[in-house]
Amino acid sequence: MSSRIILLVFILSLVCVIIASNKNKIDPSLPSTTATKNELVRKKVPVDKTKKKSTKIKPTLCKLPRDVGPCRAAIDRFYYDSIANECKAFTYGGCQGNQNNFRSLSKCQKACKV
Repeated sequence: MSSRIILLVFILSLVCVIIASNKNKIDPSLPSTTATKNELVRKKVPVDKTKKKSTKIKPTLCKLPRDVGPCRAAIDRFYYDSIANECKAFTYGGCQGNQNNFRSLSKCQKACKV
């Protein structure tokens, strides 16, 4: 009976080591455009200069849902919650995600005119 317990503990330890070694690695099955954890995820949003700016119209990126991305880093970020009409904190995984992802509360509020 004790040899079974030792074997079980060994297998569980091995699984933990495998999981820990794969943490924050990029999945090779994802498209080649996958950002690494050190790359910025935000992209410049093209501005239509023919339309007049209105402080009441939120940029398109502010209407995107919160997206932590597939990686498993733990980076504190902010996103705009269009239902609550406020910027909220979330934990970003470090890759992919979407443009509704700000490094600070003030940048989120400025971009989404809160």
